[in-house]
Amino acid sequence: MVEKDCESNSIALELAEEELKTLTITEGEPSNVKEKEPPRETTVNLKTADGVTFEVKASIAKQMETVQTFVDASVHDGADMAPIPLPNVSSGDLRRILEYCEVRASMERGKEKKEFDEIFMKALSGDEMKRLLLVANYLGMKEFLDFMCRGIADMLQNKSVEYARDFFGIVGDYTTDEEEEYRQEHAWAFQADD
Repeated sequence: MVEKDCESNSIALELAEEELKTLTITEGEPSNVKEKEPPRETTVNLKTADGVTFEVKASIAKQMETVQTFVDASVHDGADMAPIPLPNVSSGDLRRILEYCEVRASMERGKEKKEFDEIFMKALSGDEMKRLLLVANYLGMKEFLDFMCRGIADMLQNKSVEYARDFFGIVGDYTTDEEEEYRQEHAWAFQADD
């Protein structure tokens, strides 16, 4: 058995050497060898609620559990891949998320990513933050969802309860008198509010 492995290894080595000889080109000789183009990454088409279709790299689409479910079902059925409908996503929100994913994927170092994250978050309005949070949740993009939650939490840090209620559109459960009584009983909890 060891002899067969050695024999097959030597045959493979000989084949590799022969292939290498055919690819060796000396300077000044015309080349008959064509450079191989890198394989094109597969894409998935996503159609937003407002009818815009995006061609998305498979590596980014795989981050979206909702989309991945469609892809898996389509592959299983053997059907051609039609655009995947995203009825709860607008083109503007999807464009922002895709831009974020593309830029982050191209970055190498953690420091660059952190700086980009800060710039990205600062450029968003409160309404955009909430929409992107909901879209990330709908798409099942765990990493982006965590990022948005962190950004919103940082923004709400040291803000008043009223500010948070207003930001999320929450109506208080207590009457004004009940809330005032609660604030007096637990005054320490409200001392750091902006």
